[in-house]
Amino acid sequence: MGLHPMVSFKNMPFLQKWGNVLVLVILVIFIFSPIIYKMIFEFPGVDYLDHLDWAEHMLHPTDSNNVPLYLWAHAIWHFLVILFSFITNGSFPVAGFLVTLSSIVLMALVQYNLLKPILLANGISLWWGVIIAIGLNLVANIYLYAIWDKKLYFGYLGLITYHNPTIILLRPLAIFVFIWALRCFQAPSPVWRQVAIAAILSILATITKPSFAICFLPALGLMILWYFLRKRPLDWNMIILGFMLPTLLVLAWQYWMTYLSKDASSIEFAPFGVMNMYSAYLGQKFLLSILFPAMVTVFYLKDTIKDNRMLLAWVTLALGSFYTYFLGESGYRFMHGNFLWSGEIALLVIFCISTLFFIEKIKENSLKTVLLVLLWVLHVVCGIGYYLQIMLNGTYY
Repeated sequence: MGLHPMVSFKNMPFLQKWGNVLVLVILVIFIFSPIIYKMIFEFPGVDYLDHLDWAEHMLHPTDSNNVPLYLWAHAIWHFLVILFSFITNGSFPVAGFLVTLSSIVLMALVQYNLLKPILLANGISLWWGVIIAIGLNLVANIYLYAIWDKKLYFGYLGLITYHNPTIILLRPLAIFVFIWALRCFQAPSPVWRQVAIAAILSILATITKPSFAICFLPALGLMILWYFLRKRPLDWNMIILGFMLPTLLVLAWQYWMTYLSKDASSIEFAPFGVMNMYSAYLGQKFLLSILFPAMVTVFYLKDTIKDNRMLLAWVTLALGSFYTYFLGESGYRFMHGNFLWSGEIALLVIFCISTLFFIEKIKENSLKTVLLVLLWVLHVVCGIGYYLQIMLNGTYY
């Protein structure tokens, strides 16, 4: 029996080559349009309203004083909204909707293209790549403690966050930066274009939101030091000019704009201070947030410690989690929990990397495979539940 006509593209070369991608894009738009629409047009008091106001003020110089100084240091989302507003007849909410939805589509396409060679190498249908890419955009923490405190987001390291537009835009850029940075751990390449791409990606990701850069750059530095001490090959042009220098320059500028300007707040060491304001059971919720990548690592420990992707992802998560649980900002910004984003974006990266790593290790009829597939599916099911919680109950936490 042949394929169903809807998925058989043998007589249509373009669809045969791009059919999976087209289906992926259509499904992502269909699934995520309602929730982004709800966030922008129906949710009072979520982050979108402030960010859309700031974007509109940025367009008009006379109103620019209404934009906080620190916001100019990470305003890529806002500039994109301004750009899109010219094609939405000046509607900033519609422009914000298009920019955010495009970010999710880009994230799914990045994940699909990372999955594609692994699936092909393992003889797995690329349609599974479509399913897995969509799943990776739905995954959430396993919210077992919602039985007691009725909270599906607070207290956990969030995997998928719908209420903040800048973190959504950062997701695909963070994956780009992470994957490209693996080129640091190889012999120097004479192709300077690769270094230039690294620098551009580093700058774009950091200006979008510094949350990933502040945990990823020191993690990359620790991995480089480990390689250097073991006298293993390193691409110093990529390291210095592609990642370290561009990112440090942008972070220094952002630090000045955020913490050294007039009436600015400061960074405080506040162990569990921010997270405790929102939830209890922090230790248990942390474990339930990282369960899939943790179990992949436990089951394949010998292979994990030899894999640069997994090691770098875990060090990044460790640093991101430190920022989340131990740092805060002084004054009124303490309750904003801006360091929570570092743990969240680092967790999303390691979840994606662990999924790729696991698929490479899949063996049919293996108990480990079955258990890990079930655990991954459980994260997705919880993500679907979180999605429905927002759509039906009108709350994201």
